[in-house]
Amino acid sequence: MPSFSSIALRETVMKKPGVLNLTDDALDIVRGVAKRHQVMTAMRDSVGLGVKVSGISLADLGFEDEEAKADFVITGIKPPRPLDNPAAASNWAITLMSADGSAGMAKISLSQLTTICQENPTVRFSDEPMTMGALRKEFNDDRKGYTTERERIVLMGNLFAAAEAAKNASEEYEGIGKANPVVFTDEGGVKHRGMLMGAWFEVNDLEKLKSVDFTVSKQDVALAYIDYVVAEAAKEDRTPEIFSTNAWYTVQGRRSNGKSDQLGSGVKLFRDTDTRQWKIQVSVMKKDNREYLKDGVLANMLDGDFEKPGNPIDRNMMEATIKSNADLPEVVSRLLQHHRINFHGKAADSQWYRDHLRERGLALEERERELEASISKEKPTAPALPDPADEVTQEDSEMRQALNNAAMEGQAASPSPIKFPGFG
Repeated sequence: MPSFSSIALRETVMKKPGVLNLTDDALDIVRGVAKRHQVMTAMRDSVGLGVKVSGISLADLGFEDEEAKADFVITGIKPPRPLDNPAAASNWAITLMSADGSAGMAKISLSQLTTICQENPTVRFSDEPMTMGALRKEFNDDRKGYTTERERIVLMGNLFAAAEAAKNASEEYEGIGKANPVVFTDEGGVKHRGMLMGAWFEVNDLEKLKSVDFTVSKQDVALAYIDYVVAEAAKEDRTPEIFSTNAWYTVQGRRSNGKSDQLGSGVKLFRDTDTRQWKIQVSVMKKDNREYLKDGVLANMLDGDFEKPGNPIDRNMMEATIKSNADLPEVVSRLLQHHRINFHGKAADSQWYRDHLRERGLALEERERELEASISKEKPTAPALPDPADEVTQEDSEMRQALNNAAMEGQAASPSPIKFPGFG
């Protein structure tokens, strides 16, 4: 291949790709790199701290005013993290500040800024960064007080769950943005805590927050989820499988780094497509599988010892077949109660999970009402206690009669003693 400078190579790829003698797939990759190089080169010469950007549409920055335009100053440039690709414009963060305060602040990626410039040719960058004197004048001397009204969505309630849901949704869908913790005051002056969603987040996006991973810790819910996974897998002709939470995150972490699957200290349950028997997989590492291999109760439910599977993809795992599919509930119970694991639910199944929990709650309430009615019906009636005033023995009658006789006789001051029956 002939030698080119970066700019010459870019021009060759874009205008004379046949010179490179590349396959179509390789040419597509090189063409994508050339386009990114062109964009990054153009933006490199324009973007900088203190550079004034004029004529940006507020609608492009997520503000409600679709007609107005404003001038901004670039006040922050955040480079990619060490592991991120520096050639990807989406990994660079740009902070824009309205100097006169009319539009406030906006945070966008370099990729978004590039798109705005491509779609709006009237956007202009100043040739040189503004001097300290010019910045002081625009941001202080000429700045006027203002009020900006915007509608933003705030997640309240369990803030940890809200932050996790927003994080997962932002990884699954584009445009969700990041949720930031805030304290805000309502119309009555009461302060609240919440998670503030991005300017592009809309009410319709709330459904996306519901589609997040979940955790199953109850045996009956786990078995119901397994039945659901089996039914869904049959529709798509794939192997039904379910991971413990620790195994799932270990697998995901390794896949994101291009490494082969490994379960860590967790387990994986799956049904063999040929034998249709359920199997359990654990890590091949002794530090991770020790507790499972020495569990005698679990071993009695398995048809043989844990062995390495023949599939090279699972070379980091050991597996064993459960004796009978009828033993699966006992295996699940043993894993949940003795080994203290939970099962991971995928975001795609979150709607089923919500519906199942709702039905489960209603069933439990109905069962509770039935038990209360049964207990109330079977409760014996306590016998009535006798009135002590009605219990008069023969001795009491004789005593009262003796007292009455003595009073009627009207004896003198030293009467003879009265002999009570039974006392001498």
